[in-house]
Amino acid sequence: MTGDTLTLRPALGAIVPMAIVSAFFLFVGIGALSEMQGTDEWKSINLASSGALIVFALWAGLLVPTARIHLTPDSLFLRRFWHTRWRVPRARAVLCSGGVGPEGLLPGMAVYDSGTDKKIGEILAAQFHPGDLQHLQRMLTGGCSGTRPVT
Repeated sequence: MTGDTLTLRPALGAIVPMAIVSAFFLFVGIGALSEMQGTDEWKSINLASSGALIVFALWAGLLVPTARIHLTPDSLFLRRFWHTRWRVPRARAVLCSGGVGPEGLLPGMAVYDSGTDKKIGEILAAQFHPGDLQHLQRMLTGGCSGTRPVT
């Protein structure tokens, strides 16, 4: 990490609960596979539901640990599952604190492109250390008024 770049990784307090939930669903899915009984039709249903539980467990277990927020001299972007989810030019990036998620009930930061006044993405505050998010906000030049960027 240099003065112009920053990489934020999820907090351990966010990773551990997701790992526990993931392990539970993985255990249930594998347990259901090992207990397959009955007719061929029920075995197919059991196989499909067990497979879905195992896939969900793997997805949930990797959702938080693979999240990374990168601030480079050129851009701010979020990567999850080793794929860039959103990107905005650094000079136009604005972070606005408030509610995020489908209903706006979760604490976090909305990421705006001040050039277009368009919401680019969201950062869930519970996934990262509060001090890291404050440091990220200080490194950006754009300001926020309420829930919208100042233009």
